[in-house]
Amino acid sequence: MVNNLLGVRALIRSDTEIMSNIVFLFQTDTVLQGRDLGVQSVEGMVTLRGNVSEFHAKVHAAEVAGRVRGVRGVKNTIEVQIAAQFRDSSIADRIRTRLKSNAELRWVVNRIEIDVSGGVVTLSGDVGRLIERREAARMALLTGGVLRVVNMLTVNHVNYPWERLNRDTAPLQDQLSLIHI
Repeated sequence: MVNNLLGVRALIRSDTEIMSNIVFLFQTDTVLQGRDLGVQSVEGMVTLRGNVSEFHAKVHAAEVAGRVRGVRGVKNTIEVQIAAQFRDSSIADRIRTRLKSNAELRWVVNRIEIDVSGGVVTLSGDVGRLIERREAARMALLTGGVLRVVNMLTVNHVNYPWERLNRDTAPLQDQLSLIHI
């Protein structure tokens, strides 16, 4: 009598293995290496802690940790500490450089005004398409030193109510700041 008891079993990894893999990835990642980040795992639920100077590094850390096999969820408590190097004028210059290098935005970047005050970026001007409006806000938000983006860009020949526009871009900021961050 032959009994074939083959089955699929989920790979269960210990919390020590998970934490070890995440720490290794942080140490070898060009964005995260050299940063003082802590990792804790309880039954595959990972908590990240520490300080970084750029918002995109916080988001990137959660993405890196979430890709490790055995991770069931990531709670990102990493705090963004804005360094003195992030002066408002240099933030505006870096945003403008990012917008110029973006394929969607290079054609309209000269029509976008960028004002920065205390890490809060206000985008104004007009663009041709809604995707350009959204992409400009996304690129600004992912720039080091930016705490928040107020998107006042208008789309040519479209009369949008400001409340709705800001509500439409709020999920982007929520998504970037709440990827269990």
